[in-house]
Amino acid sequence: MFQMWNMKFITVNIPFGHFWKANLELIEYIYCEEIDINNGIAVDLLKLAHEYSLPSLIGRCGKCLAETIQNDNFLELASLADLYQAEELQTDLFNYLLNFKQSLFKVITPQELPRFLLERFISYSI
Repeated sequence: MFQMWNMKFITVNIPFGHFWKANLELIEYIYCEEIDINNGIAVDLLKLAHEYSLPSLIGRCGKCLAETIQNDNFLELASLADLYQAEELQTDLFNYLLNFKQSLFKVITPQELPRFLLERFISYSI
């Protein structure tokens, strides 16, 4: 006796440009749990990981981005960490803030810090 299944196929459109590499890495991560994250695709992968609720991938992207923290990109990375709930990156940013606050506050003001960092910094300083 044979049984027939009603099979459906979906088409996944992978956009061209720099974002296609992140999509391919995401597919590899989902199927193989292996991924090659580099600075060129880390932000795009972070967005995708958040969109598809993949906390372990969010953490791995955050770790990659944390290696690039500098005074000149601090606010950009802090915004990404806040927007995409990258907790490991948030922690690394806070540690950077504590270790380099004198040089960092020559480039930015405390009022520019995202709320999660400002609240943490104030409660730590008290």
